[in-house]
Parts: sequence; structure tokens; C-alpha cells
Amino acid sequence: MQDTVDIDSYAQKIKSKSITFEAWQNGHLAGLIAAYFNDPGKEVGFITNVSVENGFAGKG
Repeated sequence: MQDTVDIDSYAQKIKSKSITFEAWQNGHLAGLIAAYFNDPGKEVGFITNVSVENGFAGKG
């Protein structure tokens, strides 16, 4: 089991290989969902990351 993640490498992988859905408010990135759709014929996806800035959590 790996204890740490190389965050730069992980961020690059998300940027280059996933589809991201972003929530912005007043020019500030409030949240992001990253997903992979490797098998579009079956309409199956995999959500790899859900991130919400602390100040926006629980706001709907």
C-alpha cells in the first residue's frame, strides 16, 4: 500500500486524461470533479476526485 501521492504527477494525470467539471464563483475556483470515461460505449465512468474549497462546503 502506498502511503503518499506525488501530487504534481497526480494533478498532471487529471489534467491530461480526465474530464473536469468546475464550479466558479466570482473568479474563484470553488469546486472540481474529475472523471474518466474510458468505456463510452457502455456509458460507464469513474469519478476520481471531488474537491470543494473549505469556504464553499455545504453551500449547495
